Amino acid sequence: MTLPLQDTLETARYKVLLRCGMAQQGSHNANIQPVVDEFVRSAHHLFFHEVDWLSLKNRGTVALINDQTEYDFPDAANIGQISRIYCVDTDGTPYELYPAPTPVERNNAGTDKSRPTWYEILDGGINLYPPTDADVYPTLYFDYVERESTLATDTARLQIDSELVVLQATADTKVFLAQPGAKEFQDKAVYLLRKIKAQNASGESFNLGGYARPALYGTRHGPNAKGYNYATGGYYTREVVDQRGRLVGG
Repeated sequence: MTLPLQDTLETARYKVLLRCGMAQQGSHNANIQPVVDEFVRSAHHLFFHEVDWLSLKNRGTVALINDQTEYDFPDAANIGQISRIYCVDTDGTPYELYPAPTPVERNNAGTDKSRPTWYEILDGGINLYPPTDADVYPTLYFDYVERESTLATDTARLQIDSELVVLQATADTKVFLAQPGAKEFQDKAVYLLRKIKAQNASGESFNLGGYARPALYGTRHGPNAKGYNYATGGYYTREVVDQRGRLVGG
């Protein structure tokens, strides 16, 4: 199941003009349309970088070549938001790559083809060290965020929540036209943005009480071993937070 399509630039423009009470004359006004389009692009750019959009996360692959060090990324990838780079051998086993080798590490890696261990992003591409043994490690995987659209044509689609973009663009347009109601649309955009940020959160949490985040595995979330309490002559255990957030021990 694919995600619902967002509005095109043309549809977003019509919605902004409609909420400004000028959809009819706006369709024939050569001056106001470029202004509205610019407000739509501005709002899109603002919120594109404001929220960690789950819908924009992708996983790409690069076919590795024997003895090759330099590779290009697909044009759809935002090179500034690439993460989790790893290669996979012919058995499907993943091997994580580490960023930016030191000159010593790069020199020690040698020039013989083997499993890539480090990566370095330079000149819009990626360099792998040491050179690739593609017979054993044929594929590189990387998680990335989709590159932002320029919204250059009427048929170009917004990549993020259309209503959020339209609300902000409407507020900006009303300010530009000195119309009332700009604050109300701005407040709606802020409210919706807050909700969308929560929906796109990673799920990581922290405890305001100051307890350390419990380990998913192991014994760090269990009670400490008992120790002798010289004040009372007995044994005691320190209270800790278990994996479910409950206070145990003592």
